Amino acid sequence: MALLGFKNRFASRILDGSKRQTIRKKRKHPIVAGETLHLYTGLRTKNAKKLATPLAKEVWWVVIEYNRPVSAIRVYTHQGGVLVDKLESHKELNEFARLDGFDSWDDMRDFWIQEHGGSIFRGTLIEW
Repeated sequence: MALLGFKNRFASRILDGSKRQTIRKKRKHPIVAGETLHLYTGLRTKNAKKLATPLAKEVWWVVIEYNRPVSAIRVYTHQGGVLVDKLESHKELNEFARLDGFDSWDDMRDFWIQEHGGSIFRGTLIEW
C-alpha cells in the first residue's frame, strides 16, 4: 500500500483522469507495478481527502533536466538502468507534462525549479 500526497492544484486532474503519473524521489520501500496507490490531497492533516486508488501500471527510473538550454527527460527501466525513452522535442515534453498534470512543459519546468531548485532531478516515474 503506497500513500501519495498531492498539491490541491492536481486534484481535479487526478479525478478527471488526465493526470496519470507522478514523479517522486527514491523511496525507502519502492513502489512496484501492480501495487495499489492511495492518492490524497492534504495527506496527514485533518483536511485529508482521498482522490483515487489506482494500481501502479509501471514504475521507471527517470532523470529530468529542466533548467538548461536544452531540456530533456530520460526514462529508464527500473532494473538494469536500460534507456527506454528520451524526450527532447517541445511536443514530447509538452505531452509528458500534460500526463503529469501540467498545462505545458514550461509550466512543469517552472514548478520543478520552484519546488526542487537545481537543474537535474533523479527519481521514479509512477504510472497508473
